[in-house]
Amino acid sequence: MMARLGDLGEIITGNTPKTSEPENYASDDICFVKPSDISDGNVTIIERSEFYISEHARKKARILPPGSVLVTCIGIIGKVAINSVECAFNQQINAIIPDKSKCTTEYLVYAIQSQKKQLQSIANAPVVPIINKSQFSDITIPVPTISQQKYISYTLENVSRLIFLHKQQLSDLDKLITVRFVEMFGNPAKNDYAWEQQEMYKVAPVDAASGVKSGSIWLLNLDAIEPNTGRIIDYYYTDISNVGASTYAFDTENVLYSKLRPYLNKVVVPRQSGYCTTELIPLRPNERLNKQFLAFLLRSDSFVAYINEKVTGAKMPRVSMDVFREYKCILPPIDLQNQFADYVTQVEKSKAAVQSALDKAQLLFDSLMQKYFG
Repeated sequence: MMARLGDLGEIITGNTPKTSEPENYASDDICFVKPSDISDGNVTIIERSEFYISEHARKKARILPPGSVLVTCIGIIGKVAINSVECAFNQQINAIIPDKSKCTTEYLVYAIQSQKKQLQSIANAPVVPIINKSQFSDITIPVPTISQQKYISYTLENVSRLIFLHKQQLSDLDKLITVRFVEMFGNPAKNDYAWEQQEMYKVAPVDAASGVKSGSIWLLNLDAIEPNTGRIIDYYYTDISNVGASTYAFDTENVLYSKLRPYLNKVVVPRQSGYCTTELIPLRPNERLNKQFLAFLLRSDSFVAYINEKVTGAKMPRVSMDVFREYKCILPPIDLQNQFADYVTQVEKSKAAVQSALDKAQLLFDSLMQKYFG
């Protein structure tokens, strides 16, 4: 049978104790959950939070018992979590304390997650998407027997855990590359190893490709790039007639650098030609720079921290290209750079195998969600 969320438990919208009263935040007694504490794409278990409130603020906050379900309903819609500890939460989140005689917490969180597209559709707004308490209460989900709910949530939880482990493997492999870079080259902004240096414009000038003029065109924008790794998470192809003037052509000899904050660590070494938004700058490293080395230099924490201080603009903060061009780039021996690139290639092979396993697990999860929730 189908049931409204409002009939499956007590629904509460969060609030924020006054920040003008310091005693509300004088000690870290109670987790205070904000949307930033909840991951997108998977069920987050809230054990701790970035912010806390004091015991003094208890009566001014809205407190959830462990085993409640939290859902982001302003801004980024449909992120879900279960709190394993008592917590308060802000007004961007609606929560439901489930009636355990009708549904389990674990089943409920997956059922709500399955409604993410519907939630986003309801929240469609020109400025800030929002779902109010009444709209949230009226969302309907299938409610089988408790024993069926337990089976469904157990199955989905196992696949979710597998997805999490594969993502963790990918993260660990990325960290290996980062550690190797620092071991070999030090801090590029401080030039720990006293490498020879040259201004960026001399060794990696901005230089777009001539561009293809027909056939299927790869059009790349910032949203399709994973931070820190440069992995392409979504490919969009179109006809050349749909490629606007505000683009750069690039080819496989370019390194694409994002000058827009907060995407300064989005750097791509493309494996095929295409066009990109003008917020991505096509650099063309010369014979003194390996592409992989340059990409990891540009997305390194030390370089991002350095260049972040040079960002200008209020509405759309971005790197001044004059500052970027004059940046003194370290130039380790090219043989050493090539060794690093070979290491990256080997790690990328391992990542490809893990990514394949992750894709299969995600496909299984999506098919199960469709089976159980339609």
